[in-house]
This record gives sequence, structure tokens and C-alpha cells, in this order.
Amino acid sequence: MTSSFYSFLIDDVPGHAYEAEILLASLVQLAHVPRENIFVHMTSRVAPWVREALVADGYQCVIVAPYLDEKYCNKLTQLNYFIGLQAAGEWPDHVRGVTLLDVDMAAAASLDVPDPDKLWAKIVDAPNPPLETLLSIFAAAEVEVPPQLSCDWGLGETLATNCNGGFYYFPAEQLRPFQESWTGFAEFLFARPDLFPDERFLIHIDQISYGLAVADLGMPLGHFSANWNFPLHRNHVPSSFSKEESVRLLHHHHELDDFGLLKPSYCDDHGLIDEAVVKVNQLIARQKPTTIFYDWKKDRAVQAVTGVRVIDPIQFPRDLQEKAILPNGQKRRIILHGGTPKTGTSSLQFYLHQHREALAQKGYFYPPLSETKMPKHQQLVGLFCASQAVPFFDYLRAAMEAVPKEAHTIIFSTEGIYNHWWDFSCEGKALLRVLAEQFDFELCVFLREPKDFVRALYAQYLKNPQLDGVTKNVYGQDISVCEMVEDPWFLRHLDYLGFALEVRALLGEESLTLRPYTQDVVEDFLHIYGIDDMPPVAGRKNISLGQLGVDFIRQVNRTNMTMDNKEKAVELVYALEDLVEDRIPFRLTPEESALVDFYGERGWAIIKKREKIFSNMPDMDGELL
Repeated sequence: MTSSFYSFLIDDVPGHAYEAEILLASLVQLAHVPRENIFVHMTSRVAPWVREALVADGYQCVIVAPYLDEKYCNKLTQLNYFIGLQAAGEWPDHVRGVTLLDVDMAAAASLDVPDPDKLWAKIVDAPNPPLETLLSIFAAAEVEVPPQLSCDWGLGETLATNCNGGFYYFPAEQLRPFQESWTGFAEFLFARPDLFPDERFLIHIDQISYGLAVADLGMPLGHFSANWNFPLHRNHVPSSFSKEESVRLLHHHHELDDFGLLKPSYCDDHGLIDEAVVKVNQLIARQKPTTIFYDWKKDRAVQAVTGVRVIDPIQFPRDLQEKAILPNGQKRRIILHGGTPKTGTSSLQFYLHQHREALAQKGYFYPPLSETKMPKHQQLVGLFCASQAVPFFDYLRAAMEAVPKEAHTIIFSTEGIYNHWWDFSCEGKALLRVLAEQFDFELCVFLREPKDFVRALYAQYLKNPQLDGVTKNVYGQDISVCEMVEDPWFLRHLDYLGFALEVRALLGEESLTLRPYTQDVVEDFLHIYGIDDMPPVAGRKNISLGQLGVDFIRQVNRTNMTMDNKEKAVELVYALEDLVEDRIPFRLTPEESALVDFYGERGWAIIKKREKIFSNMPDMDGELL
């Protein structure tokens, strides 16, 4: 049984609640701390539902009032709770001390300290604040200056009691005297901002007052190696890091990726560190998708579109404003079908293009195309990736030139809206937003079960020609499924939830319609938008590449082949597969399936829960063109 109580504090700060979930899961499952030994302190500003969610998971939550600067000094209130347990006679005999952690941390192994009878912390990584400032503060506080040590990144000298606040351990018998000294020095520093020549270092009042208290009380202080508090956010291996012991605690400094996972270490020495990161990330990926995770994703989506400027409606060309209004004064509708790839997009585009006249008779206008041999509005993708409004308005003007006055709905279609969403410039997204504001706008996107999506898209990207740009490491390459999934450009395609939340943050909650992919996507689309009595849909089913075809195309991609010859080679591979009687379908291996789940399952689970129509979505073996 662990010999310490553990505590950290969360505030009403974006990300804190989700980071708390990561830390809690790692403490329980990787550091093997009993839940009854963990106390989540939170300020009174934290939303009640967060506390309720953590309590429902079996954690003890303690509400505290914001203290001093009401931001960085809130940590100083945590020890009071444990002092209260001692005073009330509720302190268990086996618990030797209290461990205070920052919320932006994840445990990878046991955190039981080597000697529970003395203080423990890690020397700071960098001289923050500078040694000169520390010396003047100690002089003003009339505290004897402790020895000088090198900072852990070797960037300068600091005092031996200037320790990183991410991990403090306190012996039980020293809680009261230390808390009294610590808060006294914190209040002294808070009242003396003149002691800080650079106001940036005011954020370290809690850390500096800790160092003053240690020195003033003369308590024995043990210095952790960086293995006990490893910083992931800089390309420096701390000098105290030891390859002879395991990494126990990771300090991610709020740097999580889009899937809520720890980012890989920036350090050159990736052995033990990356093992710990992988261990924690595997744990995170297994966690149930909670409301706290959803709230974190939603806030991240809002942050992602904060740089998109608001275009004054007056800048929208007058002739296009006129196109946006129907004769009855209502807004004309725009339906933008945006993919995703491998969800029957080509079948839908061919159908809409071939039946433009029948659609027009019902008030739907599918603009003619001139820029590609495929009947899709692919040029929109390039326009949204660029940063110029005039070409976009020109394209829109040309596309809607022939729109009948009685047409109430205009339909655009290109799977590139989803495929390149993360490549769009801020200006491009601003243009999309002004389009949504001027028209009665709706973006329609079909989603496929992630593993099936990756399987189909992998085979497609093998067949694609090699291109420069964002797709250069994926299109037409000889790579495995795992290599494709791990490519940063491709990986974003598994973030269904992030895409949906960003679209709604940018364009409005009602701007996006998500639909499950089926092999009847044309009928589904027509049904969604009430387009009845249309000509029957001619099936354009295509057999996916089998395992033999995938293997051959990878061989082709190893050659230096022209685009035309690559296209001929792909045709030959399909012809070869047709000759095989016992054709082996291409399937993801267990390892590949696990990797897709590792990144995409939590977001997908939330979509299935919140978008009810996805709940019984089947996997598909065949696919539409």
C-alpha cells in the first residue's frame, strides 16, 4: 500500500479537468495508488458538473477558495486539508506523508519516495527566476542563502531549494510547520512585487516561497532525479536523468495532441522516455470517452478557429448577395457535400451531374463543372487553402451564373472539404463562414467506421500518383498501414470528433449534418434533403483491391514511374486480380486495427453516442466509387 496521500489542484482553466482525468487514471493504474489516497482539490470556480463527474468515478474532491493571486498560488491551500485530517484524528497510520502534484502530469510508475521522512522535490530545469533575483529575495526575507547548484538543463546556477513545483513530497509530521512558513513567505512575496525586476517571474511565487520555507526551517531536502519529474516540452535531457532507473512521472506542460494523448518527447534520447510516454498513452486511449473529454475537445475546437477573422458582410459582393436571396425574400440554400473520401462520393457526384435537369425541375441546382474530368467542385479546396477572397468570389460567381431564379437550393460536392479541412487557411475558413452567413448553409459529411475507412483509404492512396505538398508522404508511396496512420497529415483524418466540433464552432451548431456511410449513399442523400421521384440510381459498385493488389501496387510504387504509366499499372493489377479465383480480400492486421482504435476510438464512440443514427452502423466490405 502506498505510503502517501496524493493531491493536485484544478481551476476553471481550459484543459484542467481533462488533464486531471489523465493524472487520476495514471495514478491508479500505473502508480497503483488507491483511490481513497487521492484528493482532487478544486477552486470554487470549477463547474459543479466536473466535481460530480469525478465523484461519480470514486474520487474525493475538496473545494478551496482562490488564494493570493488566485491563480498560481492556489496550490498553497492544499496542505490545509491534510492538517485538518491530522487534527481530527483521521490520519491513517500507514500514510507517511503528502505528495502535491501539478495537474499537467502523468504517472508511469510508483511514486513512493526513497525516504518518507524528508522533503523531496526536483531542482528547477532553468534559472527561473535568475539567481540574482533569488539572492535579493532571500536577503529581503532575511533567510540564510542555501548552496548554489546547477539547473537541471545546465543553463545556469540556482539555489538548492529552488525546486520545480510539479512534485513536492512532505513528511506527515512536518505539514503544519511547513504550511505556516510557506504561506507566510508567499504572502510576503505577494506584497512585494518590487522584488521581481521582471514581472514574468511573479508566477513563481509559490515555488520561491517553497524554497524560502525549506531554507528557513532547515528541513532535510532530497533532490529527485529527472526520472521523477521529466519535462516533455523542451529538447533538453536534464542532467539528473538516469538511464539506470525507470521514468516515474511525466510533466507534459499542457502539451497534448488532438487526440488527448501526450506528445512524443522532444529529447534526443528517446529510449526510457518514449517507453513511458507510450505506456501512458496506451492507458489514455483505453479510457472511456467522458463528458470531460468531450468538453476538452470542444474547447480545443473553439481555440482552433479563434484566428479566423470575421468578414464584414458588406465585403460580400453585391451580385452574390442578390444570388443569396430568393424572390420571396428568404435565403437561398447551399448544401455542401464534403466527403469523407471513400464514402460513395463519386457515385453521388456522377448522379447529381447526370440528373442536373431533373434536379432543376425540383428547385435544386448542381453547378456545372469545367476544372476536372470528375463531376465534383474540387476547385473549392484550393480556394479554401489559399488566402485570397477575389478568386473565391469569382469561382462562386461563375458557378452560380446559370442558377434559375426559382432554384431554392444549390448543391456543391467535393470530398476535399473533409480531406483537406486541416489544410485550409484562416482566410479560407473565413470565406467559408461568410458563405454560411449569407446563405441558408449546410455541410453534409458521411462517416465510415474508422477501421473500415482506413482500410479503404489506404488502398486508394497507394493507387494515387505521387504529388508534392501535404500528401507527399502518403500518396503513391510504398508504406504500410501503420506508417500511413502515423503520418501527421493523414492522422488528422481519424479525428472525426475534432472535425465536427471545429465546423460547428466556425459555422454554427446547425451548420453540419453527419450521416453514417452505407452502400446506398445516393439514396441516402436524396432522402435527407427530400428530393423525391428522381430517376433510379444505377449501382457503380467497385471491388476494392485485394491483398494481392495491395502487394503489387506497393511494388509499383517503388519504381520511378510516370503518372500515365502508374495509371496503366493500376489497371493491370486490377486485371491480374480478376484472374485469381480465390481472391484474398485486404484486411487490417490486429496491430493495424489496434493503432486505428488507439487514435480514433474515443472520438468515434462520442459521435455514435451523440449522433444517434450512428449507433448500429455496420462495417462495409465492398465500397462505392
